Amino acid sequence: MSSISDALPAASDEDRRWAEASRRVREQMEHGPRVRVISNQLALLLLIVLVGGLGVVARFSEPLSAAAVGQFLLLAAALAVSSVGYARAKRGGRLLPQIPTPRAEWPLSPLLPEERRSLARHLRGRIPPTEHSREIVPDLIANARINNRAVLPSLVGLVLFLFSESLYLGWPWPLVIAGLVVFLVIMTRVEARRWQKALEQSRSTFHA
Repeated sequence: MSSISDALPAASDEDRRWAEASRRVREQMEHGPRVRVISNQLALLLLIVLVGGLGVVARFSEPLSAAAVGQFLLLAAALAVSSVGYARAKRGGRLLPQIPTPRAEWPLSPLLPEERRSLARHLRGRIPPTEHSREIVPDLIANARINNRAVLPSLVGLVLFLFSESLYLGWPWPLVIAGLVVFLVIMTRVEARRWQKALEQSRSTFHA
């Protein structure tokens, strides 16, 4: 006599691949990525401490000026923001790895290359979702947003640090850094709109 499980259709290799990828994405969303040796947040903090400290020492041999005062204030702000960001990310288990994660541990590594490419196009809003991608996309986007929030204070600290160093280097570096910040803000908004489009496509497919 056959059991009920024998009568049910077996999961295909494709189903198993997507199920494993979904499990990994959810696990990373709940516990954060695995960090080896050093995190992005700590690396940025150390960069600010070491390079910023060298900049302060270099200023000691010069007369005090408005640029020097501005440099010190921006550096102090960068250290404060980066330190708070690192502490909060560590406390919440959201430190991001500085050293690249081995490919085998990537959340999407169970998928075939063509499946990952198709998923990337869906995330960019270029193609409609597939039966499998519509289920994993919301978790991928949620995980990316959590990581972005976790690293944002450290990035703000880095920008403050770059502005402090630009006061030491002189013109036109403040303008160059300001242009870079504007570019990053625009690209972030573009990426957010793409994510929103991908989420809307997934929801409309679910309810179709």
